[in-house]
Amino acid sequence: MRICASSTAPSRVPVAKAHQPPSLHSGIPATGDCKNVDLSVPVHAHNCRFPVKNFVRAACACARGSRPEGVGGGARDLLLLCDCSLPRIHGRFDLCKSSCSRRDPGMRVACPAKQIFQKVTHVIFDLDGLLLDTESIYKKVFSDIAQRHGKVYTAETRGKVIGTTEDVGARIAVEEMQLPMSPEDFLKEYKAAADKSLHTVGLMPGAERLVRHFHTKQIPIAVATSSGQDTYDIKVEHHKSLFSLFSHVVTGGTDPEVKSGKPSPDIFLVCARRFKDSPKPEQCLVLEDAPNGVQAAVKAGMQVVMVPDKQIEEKATKLATLKLNSLEEFRPEMFGLPPLE
Repeated sequence: MRICASSTAPSRVPVAKAHQPPSLHSGIPATGDCKNVDLSVPVHAHNCRFPVKNFVRAACACARGSRPEGVGGGARDLLLLCDCSLPRIHGRFDLCKSSCSRRDPGMRVACPAKQIFQKVTHVIFDLDGLLLDTESIYKKVFSDIAQRHGKVYTAETRGKVIGTTEDVGARIAVEEMQLPMSPEDFLKEYKAAADKSLHTVGLMPGAERLVRHFHTKQIPIAVATSSGQDTYDIKVEHHKSLFSLFSHVVTGGTDPEVKSGKPSPDIFLVCARRFKDSPKPEQCLVLEDAPNGVQAAVKAGMQVVMVPDKQIEEKATKLATLKLNSLEEFRPEMFGLPPLE
């Protein structure tokens, strides 16, 4: 099943099968006509805002049953998402719906202003790189240590480190870069350098607005971080009022109930149990930036929205239910949550 998603014009989102969720795509060009519409070009959600005039071309493309290379089947393989929440789109939405329905009754047409994914009731946030802009600090510290030993902290190694507990991350770094030191010594150097900068770490774009929105709307929210309690306290020192809005925080690096760190599902299952009403995993939505965190959420049976670092390889994002470039792009209503105001 494929989705053509849109904010003012359609794009494609692979619909999630069991534990195989989608990332956003768009193939509606700014110029050209129906015969030349290319629905195989992948882009991210924030690029899916094309001029309204292209909407009819998209409708025509979907009515023709166009699809990316390698996607077979009839028109029922496509779900067209039209932003009918905008008044000027209403007529085009009806046009698209009727065009697609005439071609194949199996074609579904929906509006992204409404619920698309499975409804959730609780939200679990990762910390580093998702709420706090810490990953740039970690990257510099790891790179500096590597450089002192004539090594390079590559994007591939970084992808394996992100989202892990500090001791596991140190072990991975030492092994991957073949550093002439023990993981324990690496961790000492890392903490000495990183702690100086973490005191003043800032928030990621869209983080504060989203957290305060959920709190205002009485949506239960929590944090599940691989950090230890001591490191967590340093990071949130200047953001205590914001982090006081969370129901609870699970610090996987020091929490005795978290037996294994990400990509094990332990931390998210523990976090879900600690909500007052102990929701089922499928009732929880995880917001993550790291491949290890995404894997952990999927293993826990939860949907996960990923906001990956720009250096994360595309293949490492495939498990995410939805992939965005920033929390500013997140639309809670797609998961049955109150929309941002």
